[in-house]
Amino acid sequence: MLTVDLARLEREGPLRLEAELPEDDPCWDGSGLRFARPVAIVLSASLAGSGEVVVRGGVRSGVAMACRRCLEEVSYDLDEQVTLVFAPADLLADEEGDVRVLEPGARLLDVLPALREEILLAVPNYVVCDDGCRGLCGGCGANLNDETCQCVPEGPDPRWAALDALRNE
Repeated sequence: MLTVDLARLEREGPLRLEAELPEDDPCWDGSGLRFARPVAIVLSASLAGSGEVVVRGGVRSGVAMACRRCLEEVSYDLDEQVTLVFAPADLLADEEGDVRVLEPGARLLDVLPALREEILLAVPNYVVCDDGCRGLCGGCGANLNDETCQCVPEGPDPRWAALDALRNE
């Protein structure tokens, strides 16, 4: 759990939060992400004048993903700067943007769920191992980066014959 002690924050001013979450931490369950190394988190929490808590910092890790073309494993370097704003519910009506609720009377603020959400949004859906990746053969499934496909090209699909006839008129 990555928490901010709100009483300490009010008493001492800005607080620094550092953590290294393991690749298999339960907070990643159901996310579909496979981390290649621990997730390094460095954050700074501060109070804004109107009662909001602002948490800023960075997240670094490597995410193991499959290349969109050839399905080989690729490590995507995650290096994301985040800003999280938490405000009391009565201030949220005036706020625009992505402001999260700060529960009234709370002593601790768990920033991990909001941080998890930011990380999930930062990781791209698809990656490519190399811009020149040739992918897989649609017929035999051979990795065209490693080998030459032995498939014999078939003739045109007979279902397109009616359209071909119109083109030839």
